[in-house]
Amino acid sequence: MLKIVRNLIACAALLIGAQSAFAGVMYDVSNATKACGVGHGLWTNQQYTKKSSCGNHFAIEAWLKLYEDGGEKKGHLWGTAKNSQGHVAKIDIWMSNWASEGAYKQEGGAEYSDEKHDFFLKYGGTITISKGDRSRVWDVSPYGFNFQYGMGASAKGADYMGASAWLQACTEKKGEKYCPQGHWDLNLKLTKKVPEPSTLALLGLGLAGLGIARRRKAA
Repeated sequence: MLKIVRNLIACAALLIGAQSAFAGVMYDVSNATKACGVGHGLWTNQQYTKKSSCGNHFAIEAWLKLYEDGGEKKGHLWGTAKNSQGHVAKIDIWMSNWASEGAYKQEGGAEYSDEKHDFFLKYGGTITISKGDRSRVWDVSPYGFNFQYGMGASAKGADYMGASAWLQACTEKKGEKYCPQGHWDLNLKLTKKVPEPSTLALLGLGLAGLGIARRRKAA
């Protein structure tokens, strides 16, 4: 029995140790800064609406998951963002091609550091913007810079964990592909959440086995 418990503990330790600090990390995503009285998590560059620049600032409530799939580091950003004019943006962006170096946008963020900042060179997905019964799906892809994240990586702030990306946004108008000139951008503040349940379960399994082994030894 003791041998089984020891093997159980060893397996749990190996499984936990095999997960890098990157695997299974979740962040709450909020606005890096404010503009026009709302958040500046998503900016649509005069697309919503042209009558007022404030309509292009969307306050974001979302999540960012960093994980490993087949040994490859990936990311997923999803959630919603709202502007002051009643438009709601549903965000669903997937990331791959992780790299420790990339095209970095500093602006109001921290100076680039290869120890603090990482990148996804490839990302894409959709941002669906709706108001009432009308909606439009925008396909998004990289524009000029990579998806960057880390301490001070938001282009709008240097003193917190953040992320930024420029987006090429395209949609369909009158049966044709339409990509407005200029970029959209994401400027995000990241707040780390607790480990995923699978990681906690493995840790609990190891601790439970350790407790059993100690009680048997005491007996």
